[in-house]
Amino acid sequence: MSTLASHSVRRAYPIILLLSSLLWPGNLFAEEDNDDYKIVVTSRREKENAFESPRAIDVVDAKTLLERNPASSPQALENELGVTMQRTHGAGGAPIMRGMLGQHVLLLVDGIRLNNAITRFGPNQKLNTVDPYQLGSIEILRGPGSVAYGSDALGGVINLKTRRPVFDPERAWDYGLRMLGRFSSADLGGTGQLAAEGHLREFGLNVGGSFKHVGDVHGGYDTGLQKFTGHDEGNAYATFSWDLGESGKVEVSYSMLKQYGAPRTDKSTPLDFTLFSQQLRDLASVRYSAEFEDSWLDQIQAQISLHSQREERERHRLANDTIDREWDADQSLGAQLSMTSALPYNRLTYGFDLYHDWIQSTAERETMSNGLVSPATRGRYIDGSRYLQLGVFLMDHISVGQRFALDAGGRFNAWWAHIPADPSATIPSAAFNPSNVTAVGSLHARYLVGSGINLVAGVSQGYRAPNIDDYSAQGCSGQGYDIANSDLKPEKSVTAEAGVKLAFDLIFGVEASVFYYFTYLDDAIIRQSATLQGPSGPITQVQCGTASNGSPEMADIKMRTNAEVARIHGVEGNLKFRIGNHWSIFGSLTWTHGNVELPGGVEEPLGRVPPLNGLAGVRYQADEGRWFVEAAMRWAQAQTRLSSNDLSDTRICPGGAAGCTGTPGYLVFRLRAAARLNNYVRLLATAENLSHTSYRTHGSGVDGPGLSAILGLELNYP
Repeated sequence: MSTLASHSVRRAYPIILLLSSLLWPGNLFAEEDNDDYKIVVTSRREKENAFESPRAIDVVDAKTLLERNPASSPQALENELGVTMQRTHGAGGAPIMRGMLGQHVLLLVDGIRLNNAITRFGPNQKLNTVDPYQLGSIEILRGPGSVAYGSDALGGVINLKTRRPVFDPERAWDYGLRMLGRFSSADLGGTGQLAAEGHLREFGLNVGGSFKHVGDVHGGYDTGLQKFTGHDEGNAYATFSWDLGESGKVEVSYSMLKQYGAPRTDKSTPLDFTLFSQQLRDLASVRYSAEFEDSWLDQIQAQISLHSQREERERHRLANDTIDREWDADQSLGAQLSMTSALPYNRLTYGFDLYHDWIQSTAERETMSNGLVSPATRGRYIDGSRYLQLGVFLMDHISVGQRFALDAGGRFNAWWAHIPADPSATIPSAAFNPSNVTAVGSLHARYLVGSGINLVAGVSQGYRAPNIDDYSAQGCSGQGYDIANSDLKPEKSVTAEAGVKLAFDLIFGVEASVFYYFTYLDDAIIRQSATLQGPSGPITQVQCGTASNGSPEMADIKMRTNAEVARIHGVEGNLKFRIGNHWSIFGSLTWTHGNVELPGGVEEPLGRVPPLNGLAGVRYQADEGRWFVEAAMRWAQAQTRLSSNDLSDTRICPGGAAGCTGTPGYLVFRLRAAARLNNYVRLLATAENLSHTSYRTHGSGVDGPGLSAILGLELNYP
């Protein structure tokens, strides 16, 4: 991170925070109606009621986002059923869903893929590159979504939906301003946001920006200050909307993020530290949507996008007098078309999506003592690689009476990659162009028993095509030193699930759901030990770090290969009782169990599977939601079922595989409250980890915060 950029960010965020504490007051930023949040689009790519859907789908609406007062998008999802948030470092946050993470969980921004051709194997920080203050809601689909969205949607789909201009049909023009301020004592971090929204007749605009500073995080009693966990960040976004009346709506959007100086916590010591010096993301899109009456075409949505994601990494090795730098960039051009036709007994949704990615990847080494820079022969990937995905889909919603419905669908997806010759290979390697065509399908059913019970069951296929990272990544990672493998097949899964959803009011209100699922994953891509030819013969380890005492940290050489099969099954359940108009009790529980069969018939636990975990709490809310107070506890059992890769992962076994017993369990308590003082001002407060417990989410490289306070202020005008 440049000194100028760092100082600019550090100077800017206190100014924003100061303004946030002096201003405030907007109808355009009012909370969503409680009924609106139940309408979702992620499962079928068209509007449906979340309760009546046969899928396991949940929503974090605008009201809940504000109450949680998250510093990042990963924090906004920490309490969601079936979502475990892994953090390698302070700027990380990779969701684990149904035993899968990274390349196996699809992230979307307004339906546009956040996953790209160089999405890393295992955890990544992509979710943390989306500003939570830009979001209007988050939809979480647990289970495969490949029929609707293609590759990567095996464990689930998370669709981050941004705020859009709001039109008041009773006024020719309107406007609103919003300011948010947030302070956290655990990291002495602060966030400030300023946003404006308005419309003039048929034209609407929504703009905003935020600055964030995150300091080193203080953990619990046995942890203390965790160095190399802070970073700085800036965000901006704008959406222009043109309401065409009965002809539809056109929306032009742009958003950007810049993160600076985010250390790789598990790979950083005073003598040898690695950091993401810059994380940059830009997304521009144009979307047309319309709904028609008395036409064969009921709905249409067309969207084109240009998505740029860039990352700069630095490794400072003081003993070697060197700084190693790597730059990776993915430019993705996307196009989508989704249409819905209403027929007498069913609704057809059909269309296509296309993404074409261009990869830039370079590396260099700088000698610190004299500033001499020497370019490397290649970066983590081979510069000039390309990746193309094209899919066509058809989904049918069939209603049989008022109670029974079927959702059936299918997709054909083709992918093609071009990877140039590796210039660093000892024996020159030729360029290669892997390609494949995959077909997947799904069938889900629901039956409404009365008005408050929904019985659901279904089978769906998922797949993940190997990407540029799988084929050609080379360098140190969290679980070893990666080397390339051009001989990979796509992963395919079949998931069967059944569940029940409840939503009714008797003596008290009840909202609940429970799902059981079983996933069979074929040709699962895993890391396996490999060898390289060294100067004196084959080698199995490479130095990937330096301990605080100066001794080298060696990493096993790993290659991606297709395992035989993986089997995952689990249970997800949540329950909420509403007692009268004010009190509610809530809780959730997630259990996951997975095994993988390696080549040769050897079976071991699937890696990074979270242990049994859950949430329980009680809430009191005043009339009309003027204020609330909530107490909750979050817990997890110890995870002792470890894969061979888990044993070599310093985030799980920092002292090495010998004697490693896994990740301890934990129980942490929190208090949360908010009060709306008037139409313009709202105060928010949270007390985290009341027992000051040292704890870590399984697979993470950083402990959770200790006893700390989070304060928030929201101002709206007019």
